[in-house]
Amino acid sequence: MAGITQQVPNYIFGISEQPDELKVPGQVRDLKNALPDVTRGLQKRPGSAYVNTLSAQSDAKWFHIYRDESEQYIGQVTNSGSVKIWDVTTGNQLTVTGDQSSYLAFSDSEDVQVLSVNDYTFLTNRKKVTQMSSSKSPAKVNQAFISLKQIKPGTQYALDISTPGSGVSNSFNRATNIEISDYPYDSGTDYPGNGNCRYAARQLFQSSNNVWFELDVRCIGAIEPGSDGENAYDSYTSTATLKFGGENQSVGTTHEVLMTNGKDGGYWTVRVTDVSPVTARANIALVRPTPTPFEGLGASADSILQGITAPLQAAGFTVKQIGSGIYITRSSPFVVSAPDDTLMTIIQNSADDVSQLPSSCKDGYVVKVANSGEDEDDYYVKFIGDNGDGPGVWEETVAPDLKTSFNASTMPVQLVRQSNGSFNLETTDWEDRLVGDNKTNPEPSFVGKTINKMVFFRNRLGILSDENIVLSRPGDFFNFWNKTATTVVPIDPIDLSCSSQTPAVLYEALETNAGLVMFAENQQFLMTTDSDIFSPRTAKINALSTYNYNIRSRPVSLGTSIAFLNNGGNYTRMFEMTTVNRDTEPQLIEQSKLVSKLIPLDYDLIAESKENNFIALASKTSNELWVYRYFNTGEKRIQSAWVNWDLAGDVLYHCLMDDVYYAALKFEDDTIILQSIDIRPTDGTQVDSYRIYMDNMVEVPSSSLTYDPFTLTTSFTKPSGFPSNDRLSVFTLEDGNNQGRFENVTVDSGTITISGDWTDTGLTLGYLFEMLVEFPTIYPQQKQGESVRSDVRSSLTVHRVKLNLEDAGVYESTLSRKGKPDYIQLYECREQDGYKANSVAFAQNKDQTIPIYERNTNVSLTLTSSHPSPCTLISMNWEGDYNPRYYKSV
Repeated sequence: MAGITQQVPNYIFGISEQPDELKVPGQVRDLKNALPDVTRGLQKRPGSAYVNTLSAQSDAKWFHIYRDESEQYIGQVTNSGSVKIWDVTTGNQLTVTGDQSSYLAFSDSEDVQVLSVNDYTFLTNRKKVTQMSSSKSPAKVNQAFISLKQIKPGTQYALDISTPGSGVSNSFNRATNIEISDYPYDSGTDYPGNGNCRYAARQLFQSSNNVWFELDVRCIGAIEPGSDGENAYDSYTSTATLKFGGENQSVGTTHEVLMTNGKDGGYWTVRVTDVSPVTARANIALVRPTPTPFEGLGASADSILQGITAPLQAAGFTVKQIGSGIYITRSSPFVVSAPDDTLMTIIQNSADDVSQLPSSCKDGYVVKVANSGEDEDDYYVKFIGDNGDGPGVWEETVAPDLKTSFNASTMPVQLVRQSNGSFNLETTDWEDRLVGDNKTNPEPSFVGKTINKMVFFRNRLGILSDENIVLSRPGDFFNFWNKTATTVVPIDPIDLSCSSQTPAVLYEALETNAGLVMFAENQQFLMTTDSDIFSPRTAKINALSTYNYNIRSRPVSLGTSIAFLNNGGNYTRMFEMTTVNRDTEPQLIEQSKLVSKLIPLDYDLIAESKENNFIALASKTSNELWVYRYFNTGEKRIQSAWVNWDLAGDVLYHCLMDDVYYAALKFEDDTIILQSIDIRPTDGTQVDSYRIYMDNMVEVPSSSLTYDPFTLTTSFTKPSGFPSNDRLSVFTLEDGNNQGRFENVTVDSGTITISGDWTDTGLTLGYLFEMLVEFPTIYPQQKQGESVRSDVRSSLTVHRVKLNLEDAGVYESTLSRKGKPDYIQLYECREQDGYKANSVAFAQNKDQTIPIYERNTNVSLTLTSSHPSPCTLISMNWEGDYNPRYYKSV
């Protein structure tokens, strides 16, 4: 048997449910109200300070807002939909204007989800189905714009106007050839005239039914045969040229005209010798104006348009001339066509190409540019006049009679901080759809569905809805519509669905360097890109892992990894996802494995501080807090510790802002109190740097204290914020006769009484809590590579244990031995030279020896401290007799 000693260098690895022989040095059986730190050792957890009593609802949806170091808030949405905000520094309730209760009211607090971006906090109700508003773009107008392509002499600018879908409604014959009589029909003889050719002339005629022709009558004088040269007559050569064949002609139709351009008037007969049939769809209007003047007679755009206007007006159209075109409209639908499309360009509600659009038009005129036969490349343009109707430009617009805006009452609302410190609750000004239609610029996929969460990723506001994620335009957070319907541009919104064999409804998302990690109830996805530009064409979603996720909690970032809660079994488990990238699967580690049966299933409130390597888990029905402390050096985790904290009330909500832990606690009388715990390390070498280790602490100034010399007691009015009197105590670190003094109080009818005279200093009132460390069974251990091996087959009698403590005040050790009463010893630092003069009796460094002399498996050791003073455990040394029992490990 040999006398040996071993050291446990620190106790920073927390609780482990493993058997004692499998625990690594630094792990314990139980650890309460402590804070393991790789630098300072195992410290008593900091106490909490009373901030204020909140006029709040316990079953509300809580949230916090961090703006900067000086502006931090905690808030709640009540089940009736009202919103309350408190300043966490003062606890004062701030003014919230605006009412969105119809949207925010809920039956389950998890129905309301919160996202804060700068001064905006977005509140989403998971039960509200998003809808488009009833407002639409202007309806399609029964209209047409007819513009001249060319001014052509001797041409009829005809239009056929019919109802949509109608067939041929008009048919007529048009003359295609004519002939003229040999002589004027008034001559009455075979030898007209007397040789003076008084009927010779050339003249253009407009006859009935829009028939135009030109007569060219030429004549020479001649001598009648057999007259011996005494009788002269006129020998005519006449030509009839058809200029325009008119309407309603038939073979044999005659036109009698009077030639007036000659010496004397003469009547001539023109007969139609050939016709061609003409058909038209014109059951509304058959517009056949007079042809334009023929060569040399000055045709103009105004005269052409005026010739068209009159019959259109007669058919019930409203007509307005604009530039070299006319705008026509009527109450019922119609179709306009031109028999000769080389003369005029006609646009109604669509055009085949943008080149067909006129440079002058009706202001506000909307046209669909069809491009090809595919609907996917159609887009709409609207004419914007420089000064109303007339010259202007065409700009892309939205299709007629199309829903363009979201119904704001079904969309997330925003809580906006005002310059005076108040908050305004209001609907969000979501951008309208300005271009395209339901094919080229469709409604976002969240329309008609509920929104589970809003996120922020790569300067885009995102919406998780069903299995889709929809991201806004970058920098334009409220715009979920494409910029143009003509092409896909990088700044367009992104709308992608998670592809999975099982339902993959998305509830949460967290940004990482590799992309956006999204959480469904049983699967995780990564939204990323292989390109330098994140756009609709380059964005993609990859499946990451298939782990259960507690949808009532939220994932948190640990700096370079992600932690999330899993409630797939009978207890809450915490997983950590590391090495998240787009090319390989991530690594997932169950960090709660060492406490796998200790954290109840309903722990779904999570708070984190990356800077302090701190995660806290809580439940609304418990005052117990489970804290995970970790520390990494490079890629290696050198600390992974779980510890249990007991708070003064049930944790309704908690969060960490600027290294300060805030908790809204519910007490037995339903009072809700906001408390804060500063978890930042302090330098414990000066009196004014020591913490006071009590909960719900309130400073009571000396001016509020009254000393009674007859009863030798000090009394003061009980401050608000202490609904319970259990474990209520006072302590002071202020200079004076009572520095370092601690006393339990007596409460009677709102008055607190303590023994002695405390009036020379202020004091701190609060609830006591107990730090507890239950050490594991002591075994001789040897390090083998990265692991430690305990010798469980040997015989070990432990003689004594030496605890090394720093910043130690009052603490207690309990030695439990089989078959013997517990050995309890209270330690106070009162020995000479154990602490600095004129200071509190806290030892900066202390070795405490605890005698044992028992077999290692028959004894257990517990260290507790419920005094307001500090207690920091650095290490432990033990000494004992060791017998390997003649067995050799192989």
